[in-house]
Amino acid sequence: MNYRERILSTIRGQPVDHIPWAPRWELWFNAARLTGRLPEKYRDWHIFDVTRDLGMGIKAYHRDAWHEVLHGVEIRETRKGAETLIEYDTPVGTASVVWKHPVELASQGVRALRSKYLVSGPQDYGPVRYMLEHTEIIPQHEKLQAKLDRVGNDGCTLVHTGHCPASTAMIEYLGVEQFYYDLHDHQELLQLLLDALERIRDETVGIVAESAATIASLDGNYDMAITPPPIYRQFFLPYFEKAVARLHAAGKIVSTHVDGDNRQLLELILESGFDIGEAFTSPPMTHLTVRDAQKVWGQQMSIWGGIASTYFRPQSSREEFEKQVLEILDSGRINGYLVLGTGDNVPTDGDLDRVRWVTQAVAEHG
Repeated sequence: MNYRERILSTIRGQPVDHIPWAPRWELWFNAARLTGRLPEKYRDWHIFDVTRDLGMGIKAYHRDAWHEVLHGVEIRETRKGAETLIEYDTPVGTASVVWKHPVELASQGVRALRSKYLVSGPQDYGPVRYMLEHTEIIPQHEKLQAKLDRVGNDGCTLVHTGHCPASTAMIEYLGVEQFYYDLHDHQELLQLLLDALERIRDETVGIVAESAATIASLDGNYDMAITPPPIYRQFFLPYFEKAVARLHAAGKIVSTHVDGDNRQLLELILESGFDIGEAFTSPPMTHLTVRDAQKVWGQQMSIWGGIASTYFRPQSSREEFEKQVLEILDSGRINGYLVLGTGDNVPTDGDLDRVRWVTQAVAEHG
């Protein structure tokens, strides 16, 4: 079997020759290339080719299934040190965001962080809604096909549809803290924003539904402390049920990114209709093991992930690392529906030898 067949057969509950091993590891790869830690052999190689050479399956993410064109808005950008201020002038006011990219992150190839969100007060809702209402979503099917061709039969590509409206508001527009303040203080303004975001998300879900994607990725980064069950049920579940049904009708497998502490959310994630919980993150980073999730999800959802990212760091116990990998492989052999991977990404200071060891362990025990 090739890796694409192995991964898809696992997800569909069909027999495989061994458990597929397909980690997310571009964080380490990009940092190693920037800092000169990449083995000389791989200096000019693409990450997909290195993945193949290491005997792993390719887990590719594709976030360019569409692009956005903003109409009727003037954009001004000002850089000062590690910060970039971007201002959006609309006919109904100005909204701004500040990105911070400290040298510690830039030197490792890690993306910048928001230090100020577009919505920081009630005065920002009007301009931001105007921006959303004047955003054109344009499919980029050629880019997706190029990615699919690059991966080929050596893995699978998870094609992003985006986050649901509430999740998008938390992550991109308000931040978690402001979201909860406004949920109580400015509920009507927040709801109007969520309605505008839903129009955008419906379009992007439709684009992926009509694309050549096999696996569509919808939302993620839940955590019972940030998105507790009542919030998930009210703001997340209804949209997931709608979007997943649309993607399933188009023949897509639907994954979601479960890298948080989801002890109280496993049943709701299953109820949402997803086929895969990917980037599944185990102890010591969360309190959930692969077996815990398998007890709830059974054969209705596959797990892609499992190995805690911190165990790839040389400071972490090698004994505990190997023990976790072997326990997860054991769970996979017994229960199936497991694509071994990382929760979420091999860290920038990870040990490449440990990545190689997992490939060997899968060959011997998977």
